[in-house]
Amino acid sequence: MLDLYSGSGAVGLEAASRGAARSVLVENEAGALERSVARLAPESGTVEVLALEASRALSLLEARAERFDIVFADPPYTAPVAPGFADAIGRVLAPGGVYVLQSDAPREPARAPAGLELLERRAYGRNVFSFFGRPPCPDRRGERSVDST
Repeated sequence: MLDLYSGSGAVGLEAASRGAARSVLVENEAGALERSVARLAPESGTVEVLALEASRALSLLEARAERFDIVFADPPYTAPVAPGFADAIGRVLAPGGVYVLQSDAPREPARAPAGLELLERRAYGRNVFSFFGRPPCPDRRGERSVDST
């Protein structure tokens, strides 16, 4: 689980508490986050904090050949996103993984990162959650699992 713009770390820490094999929390100003992690998960090797700007963290994780089943990003609503940020998501997302972007409703809907497609968009008040994933293989499009019950 990769939690970008982690803030308090609530999303990544919740994933770790629910059994995620590993949570990487990325926050540029990570002092308070590091103290929270030390207090809440003191002996957990499953939580890593990267005190980096999100785009730099993505570059580092890509260089380390790390892949994540879930990538969650909640960038500041008023801050511009660095060029190439969205496309870097696709390079750290594991096959079958999901990228979840939290954004503000009045903003223009997020474009799908390179190699991903919009799976679903859900709005909760001003918060909009966009779910992205890799499109199915061309030879498997249209196939659906059948429930035999």
